[in-house]
Amino acid sequence: SKLNEFNIGVELSIDERIMYDEETKNLSNLIPKFGKHGLELANKCLSGGEDTEGKYYNNWAYCNMWAHHNGWKKDLNLSHPDHIDIDNMWNPKKIMGYAKNLMKAIRGRKEILWNASNKYEVCLTLIEKYSNLKTICFSQSTTFATNLYKKINLKFGEICVVYHSKVTTEKRIINGKETKFGKDRIKQESLDKFEGNIARVMSAASALDRGYDNENIRMAIITSGTENFNQQQQRQGRTVRKEENYEESVLIINCYCKNTKEEESLRKRQSKDRKNVYEVESIDEINYEP
Repeated sequence: SKLNEFNIGVELSIDERIMYDEETKNLSNLIPKFGKHGLELANKCLSGGEDTEGKYYNNWAYCNMWAHHNGWKKDLNLSHPDHIDIDNMWNPKKIMGYAKNLMKAIRGRKEILWNASNKYEVCLTLIEKYSNLKTICFSQSTTFATNLYKKINLKFGEICVVYHSKVTTEKRIINGKETKFGKDRIKQESLDKFEGNIARVMSAASALDRGYDNENIRMAIITSGTENFNQQQQRQGRTVRKEENYEESVLIINCYCKNTKEEESLRKRQSKDRKNVYEVESIDEINYEP
């Protein structure tokens, strides 16, 4: 089907920008500690892995190898100032700590971007503007997916359901009796309501990226994603129809945080196909007519 795709950037809030810059600073300080190997070596220092010849070493072995590479050894003379400095900087336990803090900073920065507060308003405005379009919202964060679901229903009534791997078990009163609804039952209920047109909007994380087909979906709002081109294609595929001679166009909105790693990731996953992608500063500029 005809595809209309738009990118719209939002600003981080003041507090979010402060936290984002702090995590970026942490990354800049920690990545050089792993030399030209960077993130790859840090991962091996945490989880182990194979060397260039295919031999496997556990994580502690990588920490020790990198420590020795930087001049550390077990028999350092810790009464000698230079040896103390080496031990303080390159002890294998220190290297393990650098790797843990590096991953923590990466996760922290991603969480700030994935859960940016200004993205909620973009989603709510789009859902209101295109109130006749069946919509699926994608996020990398289950927290964002759940919060968006709650905000949509608070503003518009019970028009939204949520689907992701971390939905919480609920206790409900059915015919005067308390009944436990497990995760699988809640997720199936969400699918049933969405497919049965009881709900118009689905708020999902990455669980529905692939393989989910609902021929009535006309709009996808992608609030966060990876650098992976295939993920973008798969999410687009939840709206793009396969039937021959299908004339109705569909709408894809990519919402990202301006001047951040997230903007860079969006450009990378769109790098192979940008011919139908339009940049807009506000939702008012989206000239889509269903």
